Amino acid sequence: MKALLMTFALLFALPSFAKTVWIDVRTPQEYASGHILNASNMPHQSMVQQAAAAGLQKDDRILLYCRSGNRSAIAKKALEQAGYRHVQDLGAYADLVETGAVKVKK
Repeated sequence: MKALLMTFALLFALPSFAKTVWIDVRTPQEYASGHILNASNMPHQSMVQQAAAAGLQKDDRILLYCRSGNRSAIAKKALEQAGYRHVQDLGAYADLVETGAVKVKK
């Protein structure tokens, strides 16, 4: 059921988003071991500053994930408090990969 819900969240987006950005909030070492294709690595501790430095806009669709879902939840809260309006916490990397709905770079 969880995999089905994640797949649904990935497939349906509102057309009003400026762009969709995947962000891996794991450590650089975890990211290097494998990540979603085209995802940027921005560890959660400085998420808001990194998002601004990367030029993310407040109306971009931001998709977050980490190893277990804890760090992505922290990052989501920080981004929302900074005014980002379309932030989704997709939880654990392994769960996303298991759905088969994402392409992975190893």
